Amino acid sequence: RFMAAYLRRFSIEPSETAALTYDAARLLFAAIAASADGSPAAIQRALYGPLDFEGACGRIRYNRNGDPEKAVVVLQFKDGKDVFTRVIPPGDAR
Repeated sequence: RFMAAYLRRFSIEPSETAALTYDAARLLFAAIAASADGSPAAIQRALYGPLDFEGACGRIRYNRNGDPEKAVVVLQFKDGKDVFTRVIPPGDAR
């Protein structure tokens, strides 16, 4: 949905940076909404708590140490263009 909406609005395909920035902003807004009072400490607790966020780039959640747990997208460059190779899910060390 994100890619289609972005393409309609800007007439170009979104970059990975655009999608990640979109997800970062939406994740912050979700944490603010889930926080008790909107204070920085409450927002942090909401991020590290049960907040499980589905973004344009996939599912994002933080563990209790504050480390993000999300899939990694591997791209390969062929003929000057980035080409999707695979997704490494969270917790997969391969």
